[in-house]
Amino acid sequence: QSQSYLAKLEIVNARKAAVEMLNVNPSYRSNLFRDSAGFTKLLSEITVIPKYSLGVALAAGPNNSILDIPLSIVFGEYFKEYKALNGFHAGVQFGIHLSPNWIVNSGLQVYTKNYEIAYSPIGWDVNIKSRLSYVGLPICAQYVFNPEQKIRYFVEAGLVPQYMIYANTDFNSSSTVTVSETEKSLTKANVIVASN
Repeated sequence: QSQSYLAKLEIVNARKAAVEMLNVNPSYRSNLFRDSAGFTKLLSEITVIPKYSLGVALAAGPNNSILDIPLSIVFGEYFKEYKALNGFHAGVQFGIHLSPNWIVNSGLQVYTKNYEIAYSPIGWDVNIKSRLSYVGLPICAQYVFNPEQKIRYFVEAGLVPQYMIYANTDFNSSSTVTVSETEKSLTKANVIVASN
C-alpha cells in the first residue's frame, strides 16, 4: 500500500502506511527486486524500535565523591581537613526497551571512592588516605524524547544500591618538633568490615 501511495506522490500517506507495516513486521528489510527505490529510501528514513529489545553498554571513567561530614569530634586545639580524591568506576549495563520512549536499565558497576584526612595535633603532622571499593547494582528508568532521531535526548532516574567489598588505608605521621625527626607510616592497611 505504501508503494501505491508513492506512485501517486502521496508521501505523507506512504510514510504512514510504511510505519504501520513496520509495526506489524519490525524486522522487514527492503528487497532490491521487489521494492522500488523510493520505498527502500523511505524505509531507511524510519527508525524501527521493537516493542521489546535488549541492549548492552559498557562504561568507564573517573569518579569523584562529595564528602559530607555532619559531625567531627576532636579532643585538641586543631581541626581535621577532609578532602575527596579522584577514584574510578567501570561497569556493564543492560537496557530493555518497553516502548520507543521508555527504557529500563540495570547492570553491574564497580566504584572506587578515595578520600584524605589531614590534621596537626601538637608536634605532629598526620595524613590518612583511604580507598574504598564498592559494587553497585543500578536500577533506572529512562525516557527518550526523540527516539526516532540518530542523536537522542533522554532523562534517567533510579537507584544505585552499593555494597563495600574492600577498603585499605595509608597512615603517615611526622614530627614537627625540631629536636625529633620521627616519622611513622603504615601502608595499605586492610580494613575488614564484620557484621553479626
